[in-house]
Amino acid sequence: ARVVGLGFSPTSPMDPLEAAYARVGTTLADKYRLVRVLGSGGMGTVFEAVNTWTERRVAVKLLHATVNADREAAARFQREARATTKIGHPNIVDIIDMGQAPSDGALYIVQEYLVGSNLRELLDQRIRLPVREALELLVPVMAALVAAHRQGIVHRDLKPENIFQAQGHGGRMVPKLIDFGIAKMQGYEPAGQLTVAGALLGTPYYMSPEQAQGLKDIDALTDVWAMGVVLFETLSGVTPFEGDNYNALFSQILTAPIPRLDQVDPSQPSALADVLAFALQRDRAA
Repeated sequence: ARVVGLGFSPTSPMDPLEAAYARVGTTLADKYRLVRVLGSGGMGTVFEAVNTWTERRVAVKLLHATVNADREAAARFQREARATTKIGHPNIVDIIDMGQAPSDGALYIVQEYLVGSNLRELLDQRIRLPVREALELLVPVMAALVAAHRQGIVHRDLKPENIFQAQGHGGRMVPKLIDFGIAKMQGYEPAGQLTVAGALLGTPYYMSPEQAQGLKDIDALTDVWAMGVVLFETLSGVTPFEGDNYNALFSQILTAPIPRLDQVDPSQPSALADVLAFALQRDRAA
């Protein structure tokens, strides 16, 4: 079937990951030579690539052919590029280019190539970080969120995997917020298209109560909650709420007593625990 609004027909019957590896060594849009697969998720695959004109190393995020046919997914993918470019903050990954492959119509985003590790990888190795190191990593990300919120953009999927410690000039480490793929952006959300009432977007452990309820009126405060969970986990080694399945986890998020950081770990500063208690409130008006 012809893809509505994109003007091409998907032709590859291959598994998305198999199709991604088949692209390695090819040149996308006569400009980006795909060198290797860096990672793959539900929506697309990220490649290390080289701009054949400038020889700059970049990262290319290519939408899976099976997802490309989904209008909502394609629109969300395009919105990631628009959202990230609109903010233009040094602690948000830089989007360089975007396009549609002439061969099969696959949508792609080209962004700066980051060398380093994400916060999940750091926590897998070290369980938790000291206060000063945690704040040096996460406070710049909070500043990036402030810039996003001022532009009317809500990330909606804050988690350790989307916070990257990138190596900058002179070996200096630069925190980078990545993946605005499910960001809510004012002016880019046609009613009934990109967000359906009751649909759950985000990663369960970091979901705000309003996300766990499937509410439609998600605003910047959902990022405040999620950042509170990320900082809580980064400092203590555990998330505030746990569950054996989604239903149990959502029940905890919605009804369980909200733990204080200094109760979970008495060595943590009480003033910092106060900040997290302020962020992790179910009443958005508070």
